[in-house]
Amino acid sequence: MTNTSDPPHVSLSRLTDVLAVVPYLLGFHPHESIVIVACRERRVEFTARFDLGLCDDRPQLRARLRHLHDPDRRFIVVAYSDDKADAAAALRKVEALFAPGQVLVTFRTDGQRIWLPGHARPLAVGSSPDALSRILRRRVPAPLTRRDDLAALVAGPSPVMMTPASLHCADAMAAVTAMSHDERLDVTTDLVRRGRPYPMDLTDAEAALLACLMQEEPARLVALCPMTRQNAPEHVRLWLRVLDAICPAVATPVLGMAGLAAWAAGEGALLVCCLERALNLDPANKLIRLLDEINRRGLPPAAWDAVAPTLTCHEPEPVG
Repeated sequence: MTNTSDPPHVSLSRLTDVLAVVPYLLGFHPHESIVIVACRERRVEFTARFDLGLCDDRPQLRARLRHLHDPDRRFIVVAYSDDKADAAAALRKVEALFAPGQVLVTFRTDGQRIWLPGHARPLAVGSSPDALSRILRRRVPAPLTRRDDLAALVAGPSPVMMTPASLHCADAMAAVTAMSHDERLDVTTDLVRRGRPYPMDLTDAEAALLACLMQEEPARLVALCPMTRQNAPEHVRLWLRVLDAICPAVATPVLGMAGLAAWAAGEGALLVCCLERALNLDPANKLIRLLDEINRRGLPPAAWDAVAPTLTCHEPEPVG
């Protein structure tokens, strides 16, 4: 998926354009991966990535691709691998699970060259300056070198900071327990309102307090209500700030909030990183199961527009 709130208008007229754009759509440079670029009406709708090895498990591959099927979508399938035979086999398995004519093109790349099926000689990969400049003009962040760099954004505090984070969370949980229902919602509203535009202005204690408030669904709904696809990147930054200051005991709902914001913002790779850590912490969590369903179905960010109006928002009491 893209990492902007609206899919950038990019002309993919050449294979080199696809290679130039994919790292920006994912947020990192893929390796040993299958990348599927889904298009509708000549526009990139979303981008999906999974490990090349998944293609060896046909039931899992079928399940992963089942939710991508749509008669109006067309797909570009790319294998990022140095292994010619593995990549060719993976591409054949993926293409076989789509309807005839849905896959526009498949090819293998090592990031520097392109191999088309049935061609022994590679195509040189150019810089595609036009495609890149169009993306960069829309202020898309530069892709990270490795997916591990993206996962590190949601990994939580460093070991040396874990003890103070745990103390802040313990104090915050005691404070939340002492609050009334309405007080919890009002405090949530205030922290989200202040933290969304300037997440680093929240203290570690306030970040821990917001995390503890997220343990309950009413507070999560209050935090989600102001989110639109346009301001979702601000929500992403807010929840990344919170994750950086809290212990694992209270992290699961925050990972869910960060994942939903990443989805609405079009940051699919970040959504997956949130999901993977949350599944390790608490796979039964209701919010994480929802996030998993969003990921498995490959729902585009535009689906948030239908979800947002169904949320029940809390109006805080006027002050003074």
